[in-house]
Amino acid sequence: RPWHRGARPCDPALPKRHATHLASVKLHAARRIRMPRPRALSTPAAGGVAVFIAALLAFVEVAQSWHLPSQVVVSRLSAARDIYCSSVTHQTLSATTSRLTALPAAAFHLDIRAMPLTRERALEIRDECFADDVPLPPDTCRWDAEELEQYLCTGGEWLPAWRTAPMKVLCLHGGGVNSKVMEYQTGNLRRALGDKTHFEYLNGPREWADPVDPRLLRFFGDGPYFGWYGVSDDADPSRAHTDKLLDETITFTYEQVEEGLDYVEAKIQASGPFDAIMGFSQGSIVATMLTARAMARHTAGDGPGPTWRHVLLFSGMPPRDSGYMRRLKEPLAFPCTLVFGRRDEFFDYGQRLRNLYSAPTVFEHAEGHKFPSDPQINEAIAAHVHHQVRAITPQ
Repeated sequence: RPWHRGARPCDPALPKRHATHLASVKLHAARRIRMPRPRALSTPAAGGVAVFIAALLAFVEVAQSWHLPSQVVVSRLSAARDIYCSSVTHQTLSATTSRLTALPAAAFHLDIRAMPLTRERALEIRDECFADDVPLPPDTCRWDAEELEQYLCTGGEWLPAWRTAPMKVLCLHGGGVNSKVMEYQTGNLRRALGDKTHFEYLNGPREWADPVDPRLLRFFGDGPYFGWYGVSDDADPSRAHTDKLLDETITFTYEQVEEGLDYVEAKIQASGPFDAIMGFSQGSIVATMLTARAMARHTAGDGPGPTWRHVLLFSGMPPRDSGYMRRLKEPLAFPCTLVFGRRDEFFDYGQRLRNLYSAPTVFEHAEGHKFPSDPQINEAIAAHVHHQVRAITPQ
């Protein structure tokens, strides 16, 4: 059923706009795939099939952005296009139906409601709802179309249940410890955030080969303890590690770093989405590289960008791997909170992390290479992060 001219799409008196969505999808598919226009519809029912096939084509097209194997997408796209062209010109409804059943069953398992929204589609929905005065949520990739419509049609007052649920944070520990150690380290911050936040702790994929701090062994036992990647450099082994980090003539190489990042992304896909990624020391380097990789992938059109909305880095440092240093020539335009201890042996080197993000918020405390223990600082960090992650700002 078409819209009534001049009526707002969110008018409760109007029917649900499935036909409008379908027509929009059909137009999008025809424009992108450039299908020939049908010369005539054999029956009204065949016309309905034509619309369905056009929608199916759009669904399969979107599947490309989900990184389904290209040969699968192309085969389904070609089959659906052939059926569309023939069904609307020569085939009867029964013949079309029989040919549709020959398509792989998986071709019909694409649910448009579960498709991630692009910013372009979100802007289109806002225009359709005549809601230009309502700010878009910054995390529209996590909304579905119906949720965004309801949010826009209520002037931003309605929010989906998952949006008001406790904030989810993925925690990446430092090198040579494990998730239990980090859970203990974050106790003060967890108390400051209260029950508004759910923390998940992930062990690194590599067992730690270097000597472990004796204090850890005394309090947490024999481990195992983990890291996220291996590190090698071309410097004199007798030089102090902090001196080598500051010397830009020294080349560092991270071993199995891409496998480590893939490991974290697999966790995000399995247990996410997460609102924020929190890293400590080596974990902060992983969070930065992971964010940079996802942003570069999205910019190049090779896949989705970050599904998290914030990075929270304690005792953080910039990546020193020569490959990632080349990737990080430009600051990351991504929300970031940095927390430094002024007595940290890596404090001077860590300050370079400020230049890797375009507008980071920075907190400092009077302690060393650790999470702050001052309740006031933890309360300030908690309030800032919760506002940054949960606030909807005009876009």
